[in-house]
Amino acid sequence: MNDPETRLQELLASTPWSRLFSFGGRATNFPEMVQKVVDGTADEATFRNIRYHIEHQDTLEQASPHMTDVLIELLDMPRADRASVLSILEDVYATAVGDYLSRGRPEAPAVPPEDDLLPPFVSEDDDDAMFEDADLLNELWNRSSHHWSQRCLDSIEAARARIESLSSIDGLVGDTARGFFMRLSLLEPQMWTNFVAPQFPAPEGKSPLDLARSMGWQDVVDYLEQEHARRKEGDQ
Repeated sequence: MNDPETRLQELLASTPWSRLFSFGGRATNFPEMVQKVVDGTADEATFRNIRYHIEHQDTLEQASPHMTDVLIELLDMPRADRASVLSILEDVYATAVGDYLSRGRPEAPAVPPEDDLLPPFVSEDDDDAMFEDADLLNELWNRSSHHWSQRCLDSIEAARARIESLSSIDGLVGDTARGFFMRLSLLEPQMWTNFVAPQFPAPEGKSPLDLARSMGWQDVVDYLEQEHARRKEGDQ
């Protein structure tokens, strides 16, 4: 197994960034932003730019799953601002789960992801014309956005143990990592019952509230108790 930084650099080098669409156009400059995070020189503007490229207004783009894989690898970089990386991943996860709840798991893609790429770069004029072609981008989004979202979701779920282990790292508040998945139940009322709870099955006879209490997730406990009180009040 390669060391974390070599693994990250190989991932960056093997991804066709110039042929992936992000909210900033082609994702060509994404590796440059990532290197600043690796070096520990990324400022607030850099993280804001990364966030904009990967997730915007509850929407993910073609480059988002590839960027998600890179952000997960950044969690192993000692000089990276891991709290900022987690914050971006949290937004990606919330958007991907919301898509999962509304559309379910997608069927196999009609076009393999490796074939569903932008044309090679020729000139800025050609790119301007392409990105002004709303039909072309809408067709790409309608055909593949469900798969982009699911890939982001699967990657973050696969990294669950790595993310939750970060509570032991100096400089990270324990709840930042430990509560990463659970706190998202506050953002989407259906998230706990339809997605989160099945990932953490409660012992027989135990409710999600019992499980949340046993795990010490006070924010989830508070939320579920409020929901229970609200429903009880509505039944009276």
